[in-house]
Amino acid sequence: MFRFGSNSLDLLGIGLVLSGVALGCLPFLKPRWFERQDTVLILAALVAGSILWANNRSLDGTVQFSLYLLTVPAVFYTIEMIRLRARR
Repeated sequence: MFRFGSNSLDLLGIGLVLSGVALGCLPFLKPRWFERQDTVLILAALVAGSILWANNRSLDGTVQFSLYLLTVPAVFYTIEMIRLRARR
């Protein structure tokens, strides 16, 4: 069951899912900016975001912490990747 903004895990999950979808739409908008290795980042963002968004009540503390640790580099890499590719 998906909820909208009931706590910080929901917001983090929604942010990850939206970043995965945005990165997935990149080949349609700017095909030159998309590379094959971005598919791994899209899948990681969608899976981690949907887990955080859907099952945040039943997650163990270790799983939550590992998903937090996955979120920071995924968002940072997405922003940096788009910024650097826009320069070329």
